[in-house]
Amino acid sequence: MKAHQTDIGRVPATFWPASEVGANIEGKSEIQEMFPDETPFATPKPERLLQRIIKIATNQGDIVLDCFAGSGTTAAVAHKMGRRWVTSEMVADTVARFTRPRLTRVLNGEDMRGITAVSARVMANCESADMTPDEAREFTRLLGKVAKCRDDLDKATLAALKAVTNTREESTVIWHGGGGFIHLVVGPSMYEVDEEDGDVFLSAEATNGAWSQSVAAQLKFALTPIHPVFCGVRGRQRLAVIDGVADEVVVRTVFEHLGERESAVVVAKVVLPEAECQLAELSPGSRIKKAPRDLFPKRTVR
Repeated sequence: MKAHQTDIGRVPATFWPASEVGANIEGKSEIQEMFPDETPFATPKPERLLQRIIKIATNQGDIVLDCFAGSGTTAAVAHKMGRRWVTSEMVADTVARFTRPRLTRVLNGEDMRGITAVSARVMANCESADMTPDEAREFTRLLGKVAKCRDDLDKATLAALKAVTNTREESTVIWHGGGGFIHLVVGPSMYEVDEEDGDVFLSAEATNGAWSQSVAAQLKFALTPIHPVFCGVRGRQRLAVIDGVADEVVVRTVFEHLGERESAVVVAKVVLPEAECQLAELSPGSRIKKAPRDLFPKRTVR
């Protein structure tokens, strides 16, 4: 497999020195500046290291996945580099204290650390514009070695040569903010799975609104939280989730709230046979699903 180039004409090296990609102390410094009142992680990754990895492995627009968000370094760097990203964190306190605030600052252009700006050595004297900064630094280094061996050199001339080849660090901001992200809080599972035979059961958490939202997401219905009967809509279909028994009263209520040319999907924990028959008569395009049986049909292993 052909290696991605990190720079023009240069393939990834095996050894990455701290001078190129930073070290843990740099990562700590980046976090401490953003969160001065918080205790940083023990071994935070510097943004330059993630920049090198992401540059080698991805292109702009690719999705970067980090399953352990922590302080949000990977997501922050991916965002600044024009990548899409997905990250997750099990500890809610970490998200509240570090991950979300950091990524919000990245979006708002308030994170001035890490790879937000690039530093480069430039000539401090415009008269030496025809000499590269590296050439100037090398000339100054060699001049100093020569000056140590010769006591008869004119000091004024030496000072003038050093002044004309002087260099300085110049920082250019390349990230000014922008974009957005969705913060999804994963709730408790509505289902439990028997590890021996794979059967799915409703969990103790599958009650009231939480279960309705879970079913709507599972069946790809958009939520309609203010509707008195239906919790979701998908085109001309309406979703009703019953935390109990679907009987003839439920079916009648569902039918009476359907609009013209609308059908319904009714999900219930218990379904009476007469309810199914009644729904088929009143609204032929509608159907009833018993949870969890009809939501997780067992597949035959071949």
